[in-house]
Amino acid sequence: MARPIRVQFSGATYHIMSRGNGRQNIFKDKKDYEKFLDVYEEVLKKYNIISYAYCLMPNHYHLFIETPDPNLSISMRQLNGKYTQAFNIRHKVLGHLFQGRYKSILVDMDNYAYEVIRYIVLNPVKAKMVKYPGQWKWSSHNEMTGKLKPTKCLDLKRAFKLYDNNQDKAKENYIKNINLKMEEDLLDKELGNKTILGSIEFIDKIKKYFKQQSKSKEIPKIERFAHRPDLEEIFKGIKDKVGRNKNIYKAHWDYGYTLSEIGRALNIHYTTISKIVNKK
Repeated sequence: MARPIRVQFSGATYHIMSRGNGRQNIFKDKKDYEKFLDVYEEVLKKYNIISYAYCLMPNHYHLFIETPDPNLSISMRQLNGKYTQAFNIRHKVLGHLFQGRYKSILVDMDNYAYEVIRYIVLNPVKAKMVKYPGQWKWSSHNEMTGKLKPTKCLDLKRAFKLYDNNQDKAKENYIKNINLKMEEDLLDKELGNKTILGSIEFIDKIKKYFKQQSKSKEIPKIERFAHRPDLEEIFKGIKDKVGRNKNIYKAHWDYGYTLSEIGRALNIHYTTISKIVNKK
């Protein structure tokens, strides 16, 4: 059976899950959990990744992340590989720690962000390891509610902005969402074996994008973009916001510039660039 294609592009958001080999525990004690979070923090910084939620369970973990640059595969190899090495050295074991490839689901942020975060932080409750999500130490939940000091494993500012621009209101909305009574396993049914979780419009947009991409894959990127204009030339003489946004879209989709590259050229944060390139 063919492996699912890794869907990677600038500004993509993913629900990531990776399980222990043979469902073995990947965390044996507090030091293992802490080491994983240390490695996770390093990977977030190195690969410019935004973390919206996480939960570490004894034999698997869940992450909800955004990649401003199309680097999911390399960042996940680094995360699982570096942690495996540390785990094996500490416990004096050999071999694979994780079961095959990690699972990645491309998420429609506009329609499914709340549900994915809720699903992730309620994992320990669903597994009947605790009664309430705040009783589980190894998730982002207590950082969101203010019970734990913020860490660099969660981009608290951007996570709050999903719920409201005002931090106090955002925290209130977050807690309300987590406490909602929803049909059991609702998101489980939605997820299944999917690689994309989103509206019909979102899925169609992703399919069209990769159909275009597949046509150009036979030509190496270095050749496809060998004669592309530089960013300074693309934005030269642009004075109004409409023209700027049009050229941002073109720079990303037509010329292959990453969100970070465009953001640096215009002195605009890549999250703003992401909203612009994903509007059409």
